[in-house]
Amino acid sequence: MVDEQRHNRSGAEEMKEATARIKINKLLEAAGWRFFPEGDTPANIRLEPSVNLKTTDLDALGDNFEKTTKGFVDFLLLDAKGFPLIVLEAKAEDKNPLVGKEQARKYAQSLNCRFIILSSGNLHYFWDLERGNPYVITSFPTPESVIGYQKVKPHPERLTAEQVGDDYIVLTQRPSYRLAAEWKNEAERPSYIQANKLRFLRPYQLNAVRSLQSAVQAGNQEKLRSIQIPLPPLEVQKEIVAEIEGYQKVINGARAVLDNYRPLIPIHPDWPKRNLGSLAENWDSRRVPITKGDRKEGPFPYYGASGIVDYVVDFIFDEDILLISEDGANLLARSTPIAFAVSGKCWVNNHAHVLKFAEPATQKFVEVYLNSISIEEFVTGAAQPKINQEALNRIPIPIPDDFATQEAIVVEIEAEQALVAANRELITRFEQKIQATLARIWGEDEPVLAEA
Repeated sequence: MVDEQRHNRSGAEEMKEATARIKINKLLEAAGWRFFPEGDTPANIRLEPSVNLKTTDLDALGDNFEKTTKGFVDFLLLDAKGFPLIVLEAKAEDKNPLVGKEQARKYAQSLNCRFIILSSGNLHYFWDLERGNPYVITSFPTPESVIGYQKVKPHPERLTAEQVGDDYIVLTQRPSYRLAAEWKNEAERPSYIQANKLRFLRPYQLNAVRSLQSAVQAGNQEKLRSIQIPLPPLEVQKEIVAEIEGYQKVINGARAVLDNYRPLIPIHPDWPKRNLGSLAENWDSRRVPITKGDRKEGPFPYYGASGIVDYVVDFIFDEDILLISEDGANLLARSTPIAFAVSGKCWVNNHAHVLKFAEPATQKFVEVYLNSISIEEFVTGAAQPKINQEALNRIPIPIPDDFATQEAIVVEIEAEQALVAANRELITRFEQKIQATLARIWGEDEPVLAEA
């Protein structure tokens, strides 16, 4: 039994090691580098400056570079004219790519080569010898991207003049985020940030950027070179990566639930079909649109076709109602729900139909059903899709006559939705755990996790 376990473990280790060269080969090929000529296109990977590769040369390296005398191999990646462009030092999987960076530098300099890639198949660094230290990359650069990078001339004045706030990245994601109704409402702001995946810079990141700007402005190249990056020992790095990856797996799983869950009603063939107009009272005549210039900011949500578009000083509804999009591309695209329940004081413009139901269970039933079916046959207009009141009233709804059955179905759906909603809280908490781990690395005060 012990021999069998030792054999299984040895086999697993050999399989893991055997992937090092395979991984690096695939990364090179995926980025457009060629070991061998392809038609009229020459190879652009060599082992020596003037020696073309053969299949036997690659085989001679071993699966994990174990057949090389140095334990690593230097590939030369060539430019379009056949001159050395990048030195790639490829190591075994169990080696830190940074260990041999100095010999890689000497070799690159002997070839008048500016760029270096250090890789173990799993961890990769790109190094521009003219611009500082190696940094982690997740894929190998293409020949075109390196040539383009080589041509880029730094502009210190632009760097020092750039205004960088904590929303520097957010402004590239959603430039008008501050105008969104959900952002203006502090209670809805966290969910708005999460839904749109807005990335705000943390304090240590802002401080690092501003320190860099000050150094560039002062022309202090020595300070730039001396900037210290806290890098724990490799074993600790692996532990930190494993910790963060564990948190990220939970986040990814929770997001998959949110992305894929769709409440569905199991329709019984004996249920009668009733037109929507017979199930609810239409209150469209009570809607009052307000142009943006005439709106006065206040505490009450102002609804349009896809939800809240603003907050205003007054309200026209104060009850439980169901809003259904009247127009917009989402009637066909269905990227967000077309039916959504509203409760309490609010204002509704003329881009959403307003329905009032006698029974809450019927309202919830209809909401879930409408969001689960296509209504394309009831939509008119090519440039601007629209469903008018007459077409809305004609939509057939298969629904049990007794409220007890409706209520039981709704209770089941609401229980599912409560479980799904808990995934949002899970995402928030585990994102905070990642931030706490990063803060620990950078020596910051760890953020306090929100209470459940």
